Amino acid sequence: MGIVAIGDELLSGFKVDTNSAWIGQRLAEIGVPVVHRACAGDGVDQIAQAVGDALQRATAVIVTGGLGPTIDDRTREGIAQFAKVRCARDPRAEDLVRTRLASVGREVRESHLLQADLPQGAVALANAVGIAPGFKLSVKDALIFSVPGPPREMQAVVEAGVVPELLRRRTSMTATRSMRTALVPETAVAAVVEPMLQAHPEVAVAYLPSPAEVVVRLSVITDDERNGGTDAVAHLEEAAEEVREALGDVVVGDAAHSLEEAVVTLLANAGRTVAVAESL
Repeated sequence: MGIVAIGDELLSGFKVDTNSAWIGQRLAEIGVPVVHRACAGDGVDQIAQAVGDALQRATAVIVTGGLGPTIDDRTREGIAQFAKVRCARDPRAEDLVRTRLASVGREVRESHLLQADLPQGAVALANAVGIAPGFKLSVKDALIFSVPGPPREMQAVVEAGVVPELLRRRTSMTATRSMRTALVPETAVAAVVEPMLQAHPEVAVAYLPSPAEVVVRLSVITDDERNGGTDAVAHLEEAAEEVREALGDVVVGDAAHSLEEAVVTLLANAGRTVAVAESL
């Protein structure tokens, strides 16, 4: 899977691309690996080029941003240029725009309806919290998803229109298990982990260090669980348990929880309290 974020403001650093991070994390949760990530400006040629680059590395891409009604919202045109089709008013997209505007008591303007001009062949994706619909478009063997840029709208369209489609199409998955260690340097953690994984060559490891802690991420690419991938997941579970036992007390919990949360949990389980004071 590829991810492309659209916006001159992202390239200039005026805004931070949080959308791609959220999408990457959400895809990881459903076992879909991301192999390419990029930002592109608002130009039609830039967007078309970025989509093409992503699809040289992946069979599907999620493009976020540039679906609004203003002159700098040109993602629809950029994707149409890549696909060598024209944009045209899509009846379902227009109905979604009109229905959403009516639900919030707003007058329909022609500028609003520009958001219903989709690349020919695209299928509109409902936006439950905003006006601009997303869409999906098949181009030969590739699949392009286009979702809005505002984070709340992006998340709504991804959850309702992208994730279910990816789950239906998924034939393989990346399963992961992560653990958080504390107060031990990355090299010391690796010295314990890597000998343990020699018995599990199918399991990959990544270290994610930050001050005072290291997250150890184990992963395996396998067939979808519906198609017999449970054996590989079982091997991953076995490897994770062996690594956790070898690291011992330096493991403070699952990586899904922060170090602070892990400390509170450990204190609560031990029936201990901690007091803090601030002096002026």
